[in-house]
Amino acid sequence: MPYSSGVFDQFVIDLVLNCVEKRQKLLDVGAGAGKWGFYFREYFENVRALEPHKPYISQFKLHEVYDSISSETIQEFSFSESYDLVVFGDVFEHLNMLDAKALIKTLDERKQRSVFIIPYLYPQKKVYGNALEEHLQPDLTPGIMEFRYPELDLEKKNDSLGVYSLWMSQL
Repeated sequence: MPYSSGVFDQFVIDLVLNCVEKRQKLLDVGAGAGKWGFYFREYFENVRALEPHKPYISQFKLHEVYDSISSETIQEFSFSESYDLVVFGDVFEHLNMLDAKALIKTLDERKQRSVFIIPYLYPQKKVYGNALEEHLQPDLTPGIMEFRYPELDLEKKNDSLGVYSLWMSQL
């Protein structure tokens, strides 16, 4: 959905502000209603969005939140630029396992600081007529995340949600 749980929002903000010294460019993947753009606007010089569902761009007035918006899917997106941070807020579960592994490989090879907010055991079909909202990995749990994606570091979790990072503490 274009909205997400706010349970760990302050934790994610604190994690980012404590781990990301240079705050010039942020990419919010799957911007939805623009929550992460709103939160990080004051901390980063340039806040960009990737939102593949074009109706959300006008519906949520994302041009008022982001410096630029691309309507590609993450599978189509070329990481031709480096970002000081890439935020994947409730996006990972929308990717099939092969696409998720390819994404992590690309991010890892680029040493791209990234944070992922991932719901656990959350099946979802298309929402508001948007097929991109379907969860292709509705089976995610902490154990499955560790098994499938050992490159990601678990930062915090509860029964329904996990915050993961890549390259947040290594640089």
